[in-house]
Formats: sequence, C-alpha cells, structure tokens
Amino acid sequence: MIWNETFLIALAWQVLAVSTGAYVVLMILIKRDNIAATTSLLFLGPSVTAIIAFFVFSEPLTPITISGFFMASNRLYLVTHNSSQN
Repeated sequence: MIWNETFLIALAWQVLAVSTGAYVVLMILIKRDNIAATTSLLFLGPSVTAIIAFFVFSEPLTPITISGFFMASNRLYLVTHNSSQN
C-alpha cells in the first residue's frame, strides 16, 4: 500500500461519503418505515450486483440468477406491502 495523496483522498471518500452516507440513508429509512421493511431491502443487494455486473462486466445472467432476483423481489414486495398496511 502506498500512502500518497490519491490513496488518502480515495480512503476519505470511502469512509466519509460512502460508509457514513449509507448509515444515514439506513437511519432515514428506518425512521420512515419499520425496521423489518427497511432491512429486507438488503436482500436486493445480490440481485442489484448481478445486474450491474451484467452491464459493466458483461457477465451472463443465468436462469438461476434471474429466478433468484424474482424470488427476492417478490418476498420484498410481500414484506413492504404488508408493513405499509399496519
């Protein structure tokens, strides 16, 4: 690891903007919805990552990947839809 100005700027960006920003968004979502609906959004992480990898790195979307995306999306809809009615 080379501790130069470029590395320190990138490290500061990751610590301050990305990590802190993610926690702030998480707390705002928890305040707006209940915690179950908010944390269920984390199940979309692998699906979104697969879609980004498809567009950025030309990785194939297999039928298993697509079916997992639809299953996670369906379950997320059930959790958020039911929590908004309470």
